[in-house]
Amino acid sequence: MTRALLMSLLRILIAVVVCAGGGYWLLIKDMYYTPAGELRAGRDWPPSSVHIAVPWPQDGRISLIEGVTLALEELNASASPLAGRINVEFINEPIVDRDHGRIARRIAADDTVVAVIGHEQSEAAIASAVTYDGQGILYLSPKASLSRLTEHGFKYTFRLVPDDQEFARALANFSAKQGWQRIGVFYGRFEQGEALAGWFPIFGQRAGLTSVYFRSYLPARDYRRQDFRQELATMRTQATDAILLADQLPWAAKVLVDMQAMGFTQPVLAGDKLDSSDAWRLAGTAANNLYVASAVDPESTAAEFVAFRRRFFSRFRSNPGYGASQGYEAFNLFVKAAEKSRSVDPVAVATTLKTSEWQGLFGPFSFSEDGAIRGRRVIIKRMKDGTFTTVGSEEVTK
Repeated sequence: MTRALLMSLLRILIAVVVCAGGGYWLLIKDMYYTPAGELRAGRDWPPSSVHIAVPWPQDGRISLIEGVTLALEELNASASPLAGRINVEFINEPIVDRDHGRIARRIAADDTVVAVIGHEQSEAAIASAVTYDGQGILYLSPKASLSRLTEHGFKYTFRLVPDDQEFARALANFSAKQGWQRIGVFYGRFEQGEALAGWFPIFGQRAGLTSVYFRSYLPARDYRRQDFRQELATMRTQATDAILLADQLPWAAKVLVDMQAMGFTQPVLAGDKLDSSDAWRLAGTAANNLYVASAVDPESTAAEFVAFRRRFFSRFRSNPGYGASQGYEAFNLFVKAAEKSRSVDPVAVATTLKTSEWQGLFGPFSFSEDGAIRGRRVIIKRMKDGTFTTVGSEEVTK
């Protein structure tokens, strides 16, 4: 047999193997393939038990943890088929963690976990979503506002607040209504600060505002030792009606303290990362005149929120803040979607979430195909003597 004939037969054999393998993959694999979510959750309804992980900082203050706790207690006292069947594992998440995906990998290693509610920082949420989506775990992100979280075509990831683009638009429109025409921008060099700072001048220009300056800084490891006064001295020579501080706590609190020491009296605009009682705890009176864009309205008159706020105060002797409200919303959203699906399989629950309208604490909302929330308004709140009060509301245009 000649070499040419042998090579010809070898090519034919390879083609047959490839075609046979492709045929198996396309026609036969579905007879045996089980989605990752179904492997975790099973097909039984109601399930014998459901495991939900809640990674969040445990610092002893009222937060998302109390919101989830109240929702779980109310579920267990109800006639729901899921009453007494959901096991919630609270995982202490460091406020600063260089390995953003570490906790997600630990959670995903437990094949009983079907859903996750948590990760306070957007960077951690995005890194974690990659792991959860690959492992077939439903992920409800209660506070991450980076649009990148829902721009990767993930199947199981849901963002429960508007993104930084919408927060920037709302702050620019609010500034225009207040007559604050000249705005300075000062931001921390982390992804969320850069996103808010980058979008604000675009919407500011559309609203007729002028960006007086655009400055940034690198956050130091120890925020208490970082001194902003030299940079602020340069900024003070340029007249502004308000300043956008696109930053996160605790660094933003130190900026506010140094601004007060330098004699700044202008209103300070910020995104939802400063919507926290920690702004007052860390900055004190320097946080007065702080205006934040947020998804939570503490003065909402919506019947659902008023009733929730009353029950929350009765349980914890404190009004619910941003995190607590979002934790309560996220947990109940999972329960409603699971009940409607008659399944806790992440595939079924995710599909139901994307194809239904939902009634939340602040009104109706829905999700786009990529898991981004639709229908939540952006609320503008002002800090005064340790309490946020609502001073504006903007429609989300996306």
